[in-house]
Amino acid sequence: MRDAAIPEDSGDEPVSTRLLNLSDRTPADVERQVTGLSAESSLDELCAALDASDWLLARAKTIDRLMKQIAIAWIDRNGEFAIGDIRYSVGFSLTVKCLNVPRTGHAVLEAAGGDFNHFMSVLIAQPFRHAAVRDIVGKKLHGCLFRAHRTSRLINGVPERILKHADSRFLPQPRGH
Repeated sequence: MRDAAIPEDSGDEPVSTRLLNLSDRTPADVERQVTGLSAESSLDELCAALDASDWLLARAKTIDRLMKQIAIAWIDRNGEFAIGDIRYSVGFSLTVKCLNVPRTGHAVLEAAGGDFNHFMSVLIAQPFRHAAVRDIVGKKLHGCLFRAHRTSRLINGVPERILKHADSRFLPQPRGH
C-alpha cells in the first residue's frame, strides 16, 4: 500500500491530528476520511480513501494472524480454554480432495445400485459451471435448469448494490482474440 494524504479541511483540526502517512493514522482517522466522502468528492479523494480502507483492512488481518499465533503458543503452554460456549484449542486444518471424480462417481453409483437420486445425495455445492452449461444447452433450456438470484442483503426491499473490482489480467478475453 502506498501512503495517502488525508484531504485538506477547513483547518479546524490541529496540525497534530492531520496525519499524512497511513502507518501514522488511527482507525478513527481512516473512518473520518471515508465518512467525509460523497458522490461529489474528487477521484483523488476517493482513491485515497479506498487505499486507506484497504490498508486498514490488511492491517487488521495482520493483527488477527498475530493474535492467533500468540493464542496457539499460549494454548501449547497452558492448555485449552473456553469463553462461554466457545472452546479454544489447537489442531490441524484438514482438506479432503477427491482424486478421481469419474471413478468416484461410478463407484458411488454402483454402490447405490444405480439409484441416481441416492447418487445425487452425496454431491456437494454446485456441481455444474452454469455458464459452460448455458454455452452447451442454450439460453432457453439453461433458464429452465438454473435460477439466478442476488445474494446481497435487502435495503428497503431492494438488493444492496456492491462495489465490484476485478484484475483485468484475469478476465476472460473476448473470443477470437
